[in-house]
Amino acid sequence: MVEYDFDGQVAFVTGAGRGQGRSHAVHYAENGADVVATDICETPDDAQYDMSGEDDLAETVAMVEERGQEALGVQMDVSKEADVERAVGEAIDEFGRIDILANNAGVAPPGALMEIDEATWDQALDVNLKGMWLCAKHVGNHMIERDEGGRIVNTSSTAGFVASPGLGHYTAAKHGVIGLTQTLAMELAQYDITVNAVCPSAVDTPMTGGIRYRTARRRRCDSDLGRSMTHSLAWVPTLVRALSPRLFAILLQTVVESEMSLIQPWRLDYGTTARKGPYWPSSALRAETETFTLPCRELITS
Repeated sequence: MVEYDFDGQVAFVTGAGRGQGRSHAVHYAENGADVVATDICETPDDAQYDMSGEDDLAETVAMVEERGQEALGVQMDVSKEADVERAVGEAIDEFGRIDILANNAGVAPPGALMEIDEATWDQALDVNLKGMWLCAKHVGNHMIERDEGGRIVNTSSTAGFVASPGLGHYTAAKHGVIGLTQTLAMELAQYDITVNAVCPSAVDTPMTGGIRYRTARRRRCDSDLGRSMTHSLAWVPTLVRALSPRLFAILLQTVVESEMSLIQPWRLDYGTTARKGPYWPSSALRAETETFTLPCRELITS
């Protein structure tokens, strides 16, 4: 297993109440980093699954501290610039620096593009894309001012490369994250700040569990959305297995520490984007994308 050393560094993790974000926070702590764990800590009235709360964020903070590292829990809505600016300020006041941004917070409200309302579209784009930009902007400006470099890792998705019927608004946002990441990487390179995107398929988290549950229900429904979601997400319960948050956290640390941080975006998809069908690009089109596919076995054993 690859060993990492983040001693003396501070990681700022969004969406850290549970799932991928909690796993990132804990793994950075296990490898020597202090952690700023942020989360919105509320579930909107129209949410399709329960989101993390204040108790969840407090549990993440406790898990970091149990590993001998300092932790700061901050309630923050990534889609609100005032919230992001405040949270980054609190982190700097507490630790004096931010070395790593794990730009992880995301939502996946379901719905066909011809059926969703404006609020659902706005939520997907505000959290999954605008939130990435706001966090990169404020943490990135701190890194520029500190003049010691830094690492930013944005969580995109295999939905950033292929179509996902029933999740088109989420897909649009994740495609946007790829373009955002590539542009940030070019703008920030002069400051020794690397910016990468990691693109997992299904990760075994409450959010993905909610998608699976809704897809299973829609399979029993005679509707265009049900059929499209079934086709798009059929691989989720039948492919080898969903990625574990731990495995994805290891990938994130590999991107941050290794020289491979110059290669972006990274896919970890158990072959999901190799699927052929009316909603997936041809192998020739996929070959034209500038990606680095990291086999899971190589990642685990290296």
